[in-house]
Amino acid sequence: IFREALQGWLFPSLEAELGALDEKHRAFVDIVGGTASNCALAGASLTCQVNTSQSTGLIYLNSADALMTHCFVTNNAGTISAYAITQTDMTMCVTMDKGARVENCLFADNVDAGDRSTNMKFPCAVWAINGRLANCTIVRNIGFDVGGIMQKAGRTVNSVIAGNVANAENGDADAPIATQGYFAACVVGGDPAALFANPSRCRWVPHVGSILVDGGTLVGLAPPSLDLAGNPRVVRKAIDIGCYECQSGARTLLLLR
Repeated sequence: IFREALQGWLFPSLEAELGALDEKHRAFVDIVGGTASNCALAGASLTCQVNTSQSTGLIYLNSADALMTHCFVTNNAGTISAYAITQTDMTMCVTMDKGARVENCLFADNVDAGDRSTNMKFPCAVWAINGRLANCTIVRNIGFDVGGIMQKAGRTVNSVIAGNVANAENGDADAPIATQGYFAACVVGGDPAALFANPSRCRWVPHVGSILVDGGTLVGLAPPSLDLAGNPRVVRKAIDIGCYECQSGARTLLLLR
């Protein structure tokens, strides 16, 4: 449980066999307050069965003072099962609640192989119960009900959610249509090859002709100075959608004396 700063942490190859969960907010990292920045959670394994109302997963952001920024959540695998539940809040990767914020983060190639016997929908990458997600890239995640993100309250801005997969017959690959009213200046769906420089090599930077370039908005947002790779933001007319800013083809000024 973290209440202050969490910076530059690497969580590689974590394993947790949590069994049956009967207590709320079980997670690898529980951030009650403060900022998690420049962290990587990769290659983790999470297995559990949820028997009651939960907010579980790898990271739980649990207050308006909790911020996760410039972090990688990639290549994690989980088997989360839920039975005989009528009301629950759960995801495999990150849960946001009580006004928490996630900014400039990458969620890619995470897999939730669990199954459900309820009518509830659970996303693999992000479950925003109440919070704001901005300038994030959510790609190629695989879930049972929802591959990408589900937003219950709050706002998702300047983010791309594409190429995700839901295994359930009536699942939503990227985001449930009913929750997309919470999205602003976002791209939901589409072929990653048409959006990014080289998805096959996990290069999630927008290519020059992508609709992600200059597609974002700064209305109501403080512009970040750097993208996830440490490159400048807003190198053209507007901020790009997603966690990376396309640097190719940016205008330069040459002074001749």
